[in-house]
Amino acid sequence: ANGPRTGNLLITVNGVDFGQQDFTQGARIGVTSCEYTTWTSDSSMVCLVPAGVGRFLAMTVTAGIEFAAMTNMFSYDNAVLRESSPLNGPTTGSAVILLTGSNFATVDYSGRGRLGGSACEVSIWTSDSALTCNIPSGIAPDSFVSLSVVPSEVHPGGVTLSHAFSFDVPAPSALMFANGPVTGSAPLTVLGFHFGMNDFSGQTRISSSACESTAWTSDSTVTCYSPQGGGSSRKSMILTLPNGVAQISLSFSYDKPTPSSMSPTNGPSTGGISITLFGHHFGSIEYSPSVDMDDIIPEATNWVSDSSIVYKMSSYSQFQPANVTANLLTAHGSFTKAFSYDGCILSSVLVTNGPTTGGISITLFGENFGIFDFSPVASVGVSTCSATTWTSDSATSCKLTAGVGKSPGAELETVKGVCALPHFTYDTPVPSSVTVTNGPTTGSTSLTVMGSRFGQNDYSLATSVGNTACENTKWLSDSSVACQIANGVDWQKSVEVTVGDAGAGVLAGSHSLAFTYDGARSTGAMFANGPTTGTAPVYVTGVDFAMFPYSQSARVGGSACEQTGWISDSSVQCLLSAGAGIDHGASMTVARFYGSATLAFTFDIPVASSTSLSNGPQTGSTSITLFGSNFGTAEYSVAGKIGSSSDEASSWVSDSSMILKLPSGNGKSKSTVSSVAALSGDFSQFFSYDGPIVTHTTQNGPKTGNAIVTVLGWYFGQSDSSVGARVGGTTCESSQWTSDTTLLCSIPAGLASNHSAIVTTSR
Repeated sequence: ANGPRTGNLLITVNGVDFGQQDFTQGARIGVTSCEYTTWTSDSSMVCLVPAGVGRFLAMTVTAGIEFAAMTNMFSYDNAVLRESSPLNGPTTGSAVILLTGSNFATVDYSGRGRLGGSACEVSIWTSDSALTCNIPSGIAPDSFVSLSVVPSEVHPGGVTLSHAFSFDVPAPSALMFANGPVTGSAPLTVLGFHFGMNDFSGQTRISSSACESTAWTSDSTVTCYSPQGGGSSRKSMILTLPNGVAQISLSFSYDKPTPSSMSPTNGPSTGGISITLFGHHFGSIEYSPSVDMDDIIPEATNWVSDSSIVYKMSSYSQFQPANVTANLLTAHGSFTKAFSYDGCILSSVLVTNGPTTGGISITLFGENFGIFDFSPVASVGVSTCSATTWTSDSATSCKLTAGVGKSPGAELETVKGVCALPHFTYDTPVPSSVTVTNGPTTGSTSLTVMGSRFGQNDYSLATSVGNTACENTKWLSDSSVACQIANGVDWQKSVEVTVGDAGAGVLAGSHSLAFTYDGARSTGAMFANGPTTGTAPVYVTGVDFAMFPYSQSARVGGSACEQTGWISDSSVQCLLSAGAGIDHGASMTVARFYGSATLAFTFDIPVASSTSLSNGPQTGSTSITLFGSNFGTAEYSVAGKIGSSSDEASSWVSDSSMILKLPSGNGKSKSTVSSVAALSGDFSQFFSYDGPIVTHTTQNGPKTGNAIVTVLGWYFGQSDSSVGARVGGTTCESSQWTSDTTLLCSIPAGLASNHSAIVTTSR
């Protein structure tokens, strides 16, 4: 009989001796009693079977105190395993998979899941249709999943799901030390993922050759000792583990054969010669190596060791050094210019210079030109001789056409190769004059350079004036070249003509002092007045100051500008330092040209505002300090005047003061004049001399006729400076100065007494 694992089932149990009436009969399926049992007859009873699990369970029937059992009578439906999820898991750590299906039972019977041959670390029953399983790490591919609902079941769960789960396949990502020798072996470390948590006896190959040994290190590294091999192509590394096969494509290469030297390095062009090629990585066994010299295959090649190969070359007529290549499997190693055969030798040329017009025959001398006429070809520079005639093994003649410049030399191409001799030149160009000798600093100028040896054709000529190339050069003939020169400055510049090819060599000839640009001319200055202190911008104007900054310099008077800034062909800015004076000139220097303008600039005039003394004696000298402004920041030949008399000495103190030593004098309200660098300024009524003082006179005079009165006192002056006197209200008819203290006065007749005496001096 069979029944479901969920719900219950009513079954009829048939047999004998169940009794003639209901004696509380009972029945069990396995160890589980029926939910209820109903006696039907002596040969049958009805049993309500509960939900359960198990197969081939016994049926036990009791009647009263008697019982009977029958084995293998009842089975519950088998569990049905439909799928597991996920289908893949990591090689490290653990993963949880969910087994789903039906008939997993209605209660937890300690069911267990298995992955391949390993039981789940933890199995948890969830429902009649689901069970979770914690699987351990591993690397098995395509493992089956099985389910045992009760541990006692003979076959685990009675159900198995094939190819239900697999671990991540190995994923190598990089190869450390991805190059190995052709002999011996080298440790290679394979880096990646999913190599497993234990050594599962993996295998590693380089292409089709197994590594000498493979050692698992961790889930991310495997070490392989490379096999011996060779070849130029990069090879794949293949890793095989139980969970799969993976590779890193084109990740490994063997050392290339490396030829380094050979013996001998030179041989005759006839007969044969055995050569030993030395180097590295030729292999540890005979890999059928080959050698070639500029694609010429030797007659025989023999491998000797990892470091030497012997081969035999036949006669060879090549002159230039041959490149040697060693080939091992598909790998190639080259040794350049390693071997040469005797070739032609060019030792001299009978003529080493030729004209730029017409032609010339030259003879080339040397060795190994050949013992027969093998149609040699001679050339000079890039020009092939118009005719080449073989003469002997040591001489060949060449008919050379006209040309220009320096030549890389003469070459001779023979059956033995090409041989060369340096140094062949054509005549140097000779410029002798120019049609225009002067040009402006603006715009451009066209001129023609006259001379000789410019060539019979346009040979990439170049012309320059000074250090500046012409904007355009046009060949006209062997004796003339047209040139358009740009604007510029300076004078007596040389004109140079260059002919020839820059790669081969050029020749240049020059004509000195041939061309001059217009010279700078200064016409004046803007802002023609400035302070005596600090700095002031002054714009010097004129023509031909150049079209670009060209170390222009300006001066005002005798002082160079602190800074000169070019503005245009007609103006520059000058930062003028402190100064003094009037009508200074302004000058401009461009290159070697100089131009000036007169009466262009004046500094502020000196201004006197006060003096340290306003009065002084008539005799002796008096020193006073004159205060004001614009006296200058240095000694500029300062001077002063008091009235119409110049000072005896002057001393500059600062821009606002000077010391004057005044002479003796008389008068009052004298104006003071200050002069700085010939520029004067005055201030009126600044100074007065002491006035005359009368002390006494002769006491008496006649009433008739004239009388001479002597007036005595002080400050009558140092000379007769229009001194006058009065006695009473009458002016002396004549006054005669005698000294600073004495004056004679001729007075007319008069009356009265006690007259006052008055002396006056000039103002």
